[in-house]
Amino acid sequence: MTKKAALSQELTRDNWPIRRRWMFRVLLWAMANAQGIIMAAIAGYISSSNSILEQALIALLTLIAAIIGSYVFGAIWDDKNKRRFLTEVDDELLPPTAEPYAPPATSFNANETGPN
Repeated sequence: MTKKAALSQELTRDNWPIRRRWMFRVLLWAMANAQGIIMAAIAGYISSSNSILEQALIALLTLIAAIIGSYVFGAIWDDKNKRRFLTEVDDELLPPTAEPYAPPATSFNANETGPN
């Protein structure tokens, strides 16, 4: 296997299953704790003025939102960086085979396109 092929394989392999596993574990934990606090408050086990549990609930909901947002934008950022890096590697390792695009010397004239 060539160096370029090995590098491409390493960069394009999916390393997100491990991240997803941890994300689901933490989300499950946070949602279970948030649900426990809400259910205890509804059932009357917690007084309505318990500010520590209110802050814990807000922190758990913020954690859930942060994990979901980080997952979505982290995946986009990771894929974008991989594509950019692979493009740079391709440009460095492979000589250009085609001539770069050059715009036409004359401007476009709609009458020269023929009948529509």
